[in-house]
Amino acid sequence: MPVSAAQKSRLNESLTFQVKVVPNDLWWSMLAAQDRSLPWHETVLRPILQSATEAWAYELPQGSAVHRSAGAIVTEKQGKFALDLSAELIHGHELFWNASGGKRGSIVIVSPLADFPANKVFPHCYKALVVGNPNVAHSPSALRFAKAKLARGNNLVCVFPRNNGFEYFDLYASQQEILPLFAKALALVPGDPAQNAP
Repeated sequence: MPVSAAQKSRLNESLTFQVKVVPNDLWWSMLAAQDRSLPWHETVLRPILQSATEAWAYELPQGSAVHRSAGAIVTEKQGKFALDLSAELIHGHELFWNASGGKRGSIVIVSPLADFPANKVFPHCYKALVVGNPNVAHSPSALRFAKAKLARGNNLVCVFPRNNGFEYFDLYASQQEILPLFAKALALVPGDPAQNAP
């Protein structure tokens, strides 16, 4: 599917697009059990984390169930939480990733653009789209940090939202890279939840 003129305009303005990971029907069915393991933790999240140089969580209330789920993989630093990339970040920490409805803030994962595993990640997602207001689902401080990382070098930033947990992530890249990256996502993402092989 080619990138439309309207999509190009919006991408050049926002420098981001959304990648849906978990099909809507499954996401809604698991809201009452957000500590469950999902196949996309391995096929989508783990490759992203393996490419990361740093990752941060925002608005993680001390003593909350989500904070307990994060456990030793996070360390508080200047009002946000650094993830220990040398640790096992997924198994035993599923609630930390899946939590939605403001139970935690956004999670920001920074990778060198050249290392981002698009060919591994995108085929296991089910939709790539440009949204009208990508900022509304995220912690404002997380977005400021993400955009600062774009300005400082050839980085790509994945941001998992505070409102929708692991349902999707927004991918941020430079103006030079965002269009070809979105075109690649359109080519690799199946586009149909029924074809979204975990």
